[in-house]
Amino acid sequence: MIIGPIKNKMLSARLQAVFDYVPKDAKVVDIGTDHAYLPIELVKSKKAKSVIAVDNLKSPLEVAEKNIKQEQLDRQIQCVLSDGLTKVNGDYDCLTIAGLGGNTIIEILEKAQNQLNNADNIIIQANNGIEQVRRYLVSIGYIISAEKLVYENDIYYEIMHFIKGSAEYSDLEYSYGPLLFKDPLLVEKIQEEIKHDTYILKKIPTTEVKKRAEFEAKIKQALDLIAKL
Repeated sequence: MIIGPIKNKMLSARLQAVFDYVPKDAKVVDIGTDHAYLPIELVKSKKAKSVIAVDNLKSPLEVAEKNIKQEQLDRQIQCVLSDGLTKVNGDYDCLTIAGLGGNTIIEILEKAQNQLNNADNIIIQANNGIEQVRRYLVSIGYIISAEKLVYENDIYYEIMHFIKGSAEYSDLEYSYGPLLFKDPLLVEKIQEEIKHDTYILKKIPTTEVKKRAEFEAKIKQALDLIAKL
């Protein structure tokens, strides 16, 4: 069960979207928690029963602990210095991972496959490699339950909610998100990608035929998709 949006002053639009996908009464592990803004708001709003705030860097985790104590939430939020789930032993049924690269996210989940049995919900905002993240989660038994685009600080962020299940997606759906085709921001995002890829294409020497062909095909696919949306 996902309850309606609760606006939090502490959260950016990106983290607010992650917050919105967390199910009511979830027991959350927030990987890459940084200053623990998301865990604090999840507990303050009584959306989450408990949160384990995880970071692999000591300095931000110390700030997180300070922020949590200031809010008097240290009984409900536990801080753990860990590379992903490697040192997490508590009870949880939901993972949130925001602000990390796609390869890093996949590596974290690969190392933790034996710890995902109870992770019925995985909510991800990857900074890059989003297609690869989708493919990996589907390959280990998850489906895409919800997706949303958020535009913030001149960047388009994709927030994805995975739940356990089995599904098949097309290459186009893996690339752009099967549930984003009706998102009002998708056309804008694709147009920005076309501009970026066109700029790179102009810089590629004509002698690099294979590389140019890859970018030309990618641009054509994007243009064809916009025409259909």
